[in-house]
Amino acid sequence: NVLNMLDKKPYKEIISHFDNAQEKINQHVLKIIKNRDVIFTHCHSTNVVNSLINAKKKGRKFQVYNTETRPLYQGRKTAQELRRAGIKDVYSKTFGKKRTTFNLIKACVDALKKTNL
Repeated sequence: NVLNMLDKKPYKEIISHFDNAQEKINQHVLKIIKNRDVIFTHCHSTNVVNSLINAKKKGRKFQVYNTETRPLYQGRKTAQELRRAGIKDVYSKTFGKKRTTFNLIKACVDALKKTNL
């Protein structure tokens, strides 16, 4: 658990822990995203956005549908970060409005479970 590391480890080691976790997530997500997938995201997750950016850099072609959350409008943050990375997104306020082929929220949770993070 990262909270247990805070008092016992230097900050560089903690940052390295998070970097390694992101790389494991990236590898897992890259295995499951296929070209022409339509991916649904909800709210905002830096890990999810980073894994999508990594998949695009590795040549995957996909589209993202993301929803808005209130009161912090985190769906907008996700949409902006995806657009800046050149990932096509459809900013949707209504879940289920479009058909998706992949749920990245579940994939990231599964990846975390497999790596014991």
